[in-house]
Amino acid sequence: MAALGVGVLTVLASACSSGSPSTTTTTTTTTTTSNPDTTVPGLPTTSTTATTPTSAALCAGPSVGVSGKMASAAAGHQGVVLLFVNNGSTSCVLYGYPGAAGLNAGGAQVVQAQRTLTGMMGGLAPGVTALPRITLAPGQTASAVVEGTDVPSGTETSCPTYPSLLVTAPNAKGSVTIPLSLPGCSGLQVHPVVPGTSGSTQF
Repeated sequence: MAALGVGVLTVLASACSSGSPSTTTTTTTTTTTSNPDTTVPGLPTTSTTATTPTSAALCAGPSVGVSGKMASAAAGHQGVVLLFVNNGSTSCVLYGYPGAAGLNAGGAQVVQAQRTLTGMMGGLAPGVTALPRITLAPGQTASAVVEGTDVPSGTETSCPTYPSLLVTAPNAKGSVTIPLSLPGCSGLQVHPVVPGTSGSTQF
């Protein structure tokens, strides 16, 4: 059954996220050529300028908006799609894993999501191990899935439920609370950010 919900954002202490700072550089090379045998007096010499394109900086800080929506449940798995939008005025690169932690009813962290490349609800296609580097133009969105199971294991008859999640975008320090619930019979898993809004490149 599909259920959709939009998370309300509240800035809290950081959950762990991956990534490292990045800088952009521009290299401009100007070459002037002149052949004394063919130079015509009064005419300028030939000059060429080559500019090395700059790479976009990593998406970080308040320019990254964070929200969430429920994913469709499947085979005892439930997931939340985490959405990361570039609210800045220039393109930036999103890369790696977001931080995700399950919170109890009092808002305290009780479990950290394990980072895995893929899962039942989302992540990378089977066999893919390279994490995508996603260039987001202003207003564009990338996504990741955090998921849990509602099937008790062993002799257990019930599972913990986390009423909200603490989420940190890759390369960011500030976190936001997503008020969407997940079960945690087998803990939680979080997958890398991927292009688009599905949190998956499997399909």
